[in-house]
Amino acid sequence: MQSSRLPLQRAFFKRGPAGCPLVRLRDVGRVLRKRIRPRVRQAQLKLQRRPVGRLPQAAAAADAVFLDPYLGSYVTVDPVKPKKPKPIPGTPSPRVLSSAECARRTGVTVRTLRVYEREGLIKPQRSANGWRVYGEREVQRMNDIITLKTLGLSLREIRAVLSAANPPSLLNVLQLQLKAWLARQAATEQAIKLVRAALARLAANDALSIDELCELVRTSDMSQPVKTLREMANEVMKPEERAEYLGWWAGRPIEVARSIREFGEAQRPLLRELENLRAEGAEPTAPNVQALLGRHRALMIQHGVLEQTVALMEWNPGLTRKWMDVGERFRSQTLSRESGAPGSFGSEFYRFFVAAAQASKPGQALKPILLEARDLIRRKLLPASKEGQGLARRMKDICRRFRLGDPAVYALSMAFIVKTERDGQWQPLDDQHQAPYRFLAEAIRSP
Repeated sequence: MQSSRLPLQRAFFKRGPAGCPLVRLRDVGRVLRKRIRPRVRQAQLKLQRRPVGRLPQAAAAADAVFLDPYLGSYVTVDPVKPKKPKPIPGTPSPRVLSSAECARRTGVTVRTLRVYEREGLIKPQRSANGWRVYGEREVQRMNDIITLKTLGLSLREIRAVLSAANPPSLLNVLQLQLKAWLARQAATEQAIKLVRAALARLAANDALSIDELCELVRTSDMSQPVKTLREMANEVMKPEERAEYLGWWAGRPIEVARSIREFGEAQRPLLRELENLRAEGAEPTAPNVQALLGRHRALMIQHGVLEQTVALMEWNPGLTRKWMDVGERFRSQTLSRESGAPGSFGSEFYRFFVAAAQASKPGQALKPILLEARDLIRRKLLPASKEGQGLARRMKDICRRFRLGDPAVYALSMAFIVKTERDGQWQPLDDQHQAPYRFLAEAIRSP
C-alpha cells in the first residue's frame, strides 16, 4: 500500500518546507488523467459487455466510486422503480394546476388570480419549490367568485358571502349561475328577434323608423338592465344586505326561480295593455280591464308568486320590502322606456290598478270579510273563536270560487302586496291595516 503511494507522491506532488506534500489543482488534474480516468473507462467497457438491466447492489456501489463528472458518458441503466400503489376505484387522483395553466383553462388572467388572492378570496397551495398551485378547491372557489360577480356583487361583498358561517354550496352557486344564464338567454333571444326583423326590413328596401333604431341601440347593450338594477339596489341597500338576499335565493329550488322569471316576462304585455286602456280613458270597472286583471291574477297563482312573497316576508320582512321597492321601480322604468312614454307606469297607473282590483269580483267579496275581521280584532276575539272560524270558512269559499289558491297564503300575501296612498305616495300597509289579513290567515290555519 505504501509502495504504491510513494511513486505517486514523488511523481505528481511537490513538497513544502516541512516536507509535507503540496496539492495543486494542476496536480489533481494530472492524477485524474493518469490513474482515475483509465479505471472509469474500464468500468464503462465492462458495463457495455453486460446485458442492460438492473445492477446488483454490490456492483453499483463499486462503480459509484468512479463517477465521471460528465453524466452523458454513462450507459443507460434501468433504475429500480418503486411499485406504485393501485388507485382505489372511484377515487379521482389529486391534480393541481400552475398559475399559467389555471389562467389558461379557466379564461381568467394571472393578474386576476393575484387580485383574488390579495383580496382573501382564494388561497392557493404552494409546491415544494414555492410556486403557487391550484387544486379542485381553489377552482371551485373561482367559479363561486365569477358567478357572484355576474350577479353584480363586488369583491368585498363576495368575500362576505363566502366567509359567512354558512357559505353557499357548489349546488347553490350553480343554481344561481343557471338563473343568470337563463335571464341572459331571454334577453339574447329578444335581441335576435329585433335584429332579424331589422334585417328583413332592410332586405325589402324599407327604411327603419326612429323608434326601431332606438330599440336596436337599447338592445345592443344587453348588460344595461343589470347595471340599472344594481344601481337602484345600491341606493337603498347595503352590500351585506344584497349578499344576504342573493344567498337566500341561492338556497331555493331552481324551478322556483325559473317560474318567477317566467311570471315577470308574462305579466309585462298585460301591464302594457292595462296602461294603454288607462291612457285611452277606460274605467277600472270596464270588462276588458277586469279581464286583463283576471289574467294577471291567474298568472300570479300559476307561478307561485304569492307563496314566494310570503316565504320572503317571513324570512326578513324589512330586507324583502326593500327589494320589492327596487323591483317595482325597475319594472316601472323598463316598461316606460319600452312604451316610449316616460313616467307612464308611475303613480297614476298604480292608482288605476288598485281601483280595478277593488272593483273586481274577488275584491268586492273580500271587502266585508276584512271589515268583520277588523271588528273582531277590536272586540279582542281570537282567530280560533267561533266568529273567527266563521270568517275562515267564508274566506275559503271565496278563494275556491275565484281560484285564488291557498286561502291562508292569499291573505298573508295581500298584507304584504297591497299598498295605500298617503300624501300622494303609495306606502305599504302599516300594522293596523295588515292586522285583518293576518287575523284571517291565523283563523284559517287554526285547527
